Amino acid sequence: MKMRSIAAASVWLGLTACVPFGHGSPSPDANATQHQRVEAKTLRSLLGQGDLKAADEAYVQYRRGHTNTPQTAKLIVEMADAHLRAREYRLARFYANEYRRDFPSGNERERIEYIVLESYDRPLKKRFHPDQADAYIQSAKAYTARYPHGAHRSEVQQRIRVLARQRDDYYRDLANYYQRRGKPKAAQIYRSRIRTGTPQDAGSTVSTQKRQPPR
Repeated sequence: MKMRSIAAASVWLGLTACVPFGHGSPSPDANATQHQRVEAKTLRSLLGQGDLKAADEAYVQYRRGHTNTPQTAKLIVEMADAHLRAREYRLARFYANEYRRDFPSGNERERIEYIVLESYDRPLKKRFHPDQADAYIQSAKAYTARYPHGAHRSEVQQRIRVLARQRDDYYRDLANYYQRRGKPKAAQIYRSRIRTGTPQDAGSTVSTQKRQPPR
């Protein structure tokens, strides 16, 4: 997967380091200038064309001249969502963090938190990694605590259970592997990472045949 995360984030941060973003309550949409609306339309056009590199650059220019208006909040969500769909997960989280910082009580905060969850979860569906699963689980628990009646609560809770089981099966398989190899200390290290009370030698859903043990 092609990633522009480091380059784009560096450019963005470099250009915005001296930008006086607005503070306080967002201004009404009616106060947006004609120039701002034109820039927003251009940015959305680039997103529609799938030109995310140009959209990133247009967003930088947009933020250089505009404060934290409701339109800005919407654009940040659209940017995060576009990068998520493009499988540019780090950039999706980058924009999500921008929203968290500038609009902590914004109307789209729940949507932003779900985008963050998806940015951790989607790669896991292709290739499992326990650290990535932990990142999802931690964010997911924060999401369900913050939004007890959230639109995605049931789905997120189910994913927490599935990933927790996969994570524990991953460590259980490694523990069993090293136990069979006569390396009880290594086995104990991985067994200590198992967080559920399921049997240590049964119920595994992650095969060691598809995974090389760490060296």
